Amino acid sequence: MSLARDGVDCDILAVSSGAAYLAALQQPHFDAVLSDSAIPGYDGAEALLAARNRFPEIPFIVVSASPGVTHPDAASGENPTARVAKSELHRLGPELRLAVSRPQASPDVLANLERKVAELTAEVGRRNTEFEVLNKELEAFSYSVAHDLRSPLITIDGFTQVLLENTASSLDETNRGHLERISIATRRMHRLINNLLDLSKLVRAPLHRGTVDLSKLAQEILQTLRAGAPSRVADLVVAEGLVVPGDSGLLRIALENLLSNAWKFTSRKDRAHIEFGSGPDRAGRTIYFVRDNGAGFDPRYATKLFSPFQRLHSEAQFSGTGIGLATVQRIIHRHGGEIWAESAVDCGAGFYFTLALSD
Repeated sequence: MSLARDGVDCDILAVSSGAAYLAALQQPHFDAVLSDSAIPGYDGAEALLAARNRFPEIPFIVVSASPGVTHPDAASGENPTARVAKSELHRLGPELRLAVSRPQASPDVLANLERKVAELTAEVGRRNTEFEVLNKELEAFSYSVAHDLRSPLITIDGFTQVLLENTASSLDETNRGHLERISIATRRMHRLINNLLDLSKLVRAPLHRGTVDLSKLAQEILQTLRAGAPSRVADLVVAEGLVVPGDSGLLRIALENLLSNAWKFTSRKDRAHIEFGSGPDRAGRTIYFVRDNGAGFDPRYATKLFSPFQRLHSEAQFSGTGIGLATVQRIIHRHGGEIWAESAVDCGAGFYFTLALSD
């Protein structure tokens, strides 16, 4: 009747002896067992142990006349799910609903789960340690290889220049062109290696957090770009007041790459338009962007942009090493953010990024 008053709708199989209780446990399924502290011919500890043996995860609630007295189940090493005093039967319904709604597990099951969690945690820790060691070794190897490659390239370019100067009068135009192409390719390789070294340094360099005025950085970068090509007609728009926490040096490098790309890929426009600004997305995050009306790119290849040496335009169309956007991505990731691009061929491009430290 107490359960009915509490709104608990259930079918009850009542027993009045130990033998009847054991027979009832042979039924295929119970959602819970309600037990008096002592069943005629069968004490509470035996009742609890029999229930756990038959249904290891079933809730077992003891209804006791003396809740302050130690229950005989203590000797068995098993504990009931809950105890309710007969003087507080109004608690029986809520306790039963709670016990049935929450997952139950036997001590053995819990111990096994804890063991597996501990093993998996240890394995994850070991793998993370191995990954960190391998990553550091790979970075050191890349740095060493790139560093060692610079010396022979300098030698090749140096002797190429010597040949061009000493044999200029005796070489025909074809052979002189061959030497010039060797020199150009060597210098391009040298630039690639320097950019690769810079990219490697970004991973190892510590992050110096401070307050960064992105608007001021963008203005300075665009002023420098305009000074290098004063005859170009360009509308340069920078939103005011974009101040964020972060590494000033790294964020300057990121903006230099993004704005320099926008400046480069709008170079064939009669009137270039480059904008740096921000706005909220649907999740309330602040999104920063660099947009232009330049050459754009095929959106199918947008994900390739951020991989080292991946370029969507030929060297003849627009010069570059293909390291800049990979560098930008590393910097944004180090600030806990993400970066993506949107574009269409001949319709300009937009590069969007978040900075988690600024949210």
